[in-house]
Amino acid sequence: MDFTVLDATDRKGVRNVISNRRVITGFVSIAGVGLVPYEGALERDFLELRDFDRSLSYVGAQPLRLIFKGDKRRRYTPDFLCQFNPVGNRPAFSPALYEIKLRAELREKWAELRPGFQRASLLCRQRGWRFRIATERIIRIPRLRQIKFLRGFLDRPDHDCIGQILYRVMNDLKVSTPAELLAASFASKDRRLEAVGILWKLVADGRIKIDLSRPLNMETPIWSMWHERR
Repeated sequence: MDFTVLDATDRKGVRNVISNRRVITGFVSIAGVGLVPYEGALERDFLELRDFDRSLSYVGAQPLRLIFKGDKRRRYTPDFLCQFNPVGNRPAFSPALYEIKLRAELREKWAELRPGFQRASLLCRQRGWRFRIATERIIRIPRLRQIKFLRGFLDRPDHDCIGQILYRVMNDLKVSTPAELLAASFASKDRRLEAVGILWKLVADGRIKIDLSRPLNMETPIWSMWHERR
C-alpha cells in the first residue's frame, strides 16, 4: 500500500470548514446525525438529498485523508462517508466514500485528481466500502427540487395541533391527496389554508409518505406511514 490513511477522530472531519467568499460554506442538519458541514453548493445539495434517504444512518464530512507520493508528496481528502441501515427486508448497503465534483471540474483536473481517486478506491475495497464520484447529474435530479421545497417546512410551528388532526385523518384514509386530506380534516376554508404548511411539514418529516420523484401539488398521491403501498 503506497499511501497513509489519517482517519478523522471526530465528526468535524480532517479539516475544518472555514468561511470563503468564493465558495458557499455552511452546515446542513441531517435527521439523526446533526449538523454536517459542506463546502460549495453541490455538496450542500448532496447533503439535502441524503437527509431524505431513510436508509441513511450516518454521514460525516471529510472523514479521512490519504497521503501518498507521486512526483511530490500529495494528499487527497474525500468529501463524505455515508453509512446505511437495512430497510424492510433489504440488507444495509455497504458504507460509501463520496467525492462531490462538477463534471466540468472533473474533466479539467482529471489527471491531477485521478491518483487520489485510485487510492481511495483501493482503500474502500480493503475496508468493504464503495467509492463513488457524484456529479450534478446524479445530485441535481427532480427529487432534489421536491426535497428543497419540503425542507422549507421542517421548522414550521404548529400551535393548534393541526398536525395531530391531519396525521389521525391520514391514518384513517390510508391513501389520499393533499386536497382530499385537507377537505376531510377541516370544514373551514380558512382552516384548510392554515393547515397546508403543516401538511407539508408532516410529509417532510416522514409521517406522511409521498413519491418524491413526482412533482408536488394538491393532487399528488400521499399515504399513511403505516400503509404498505403497492
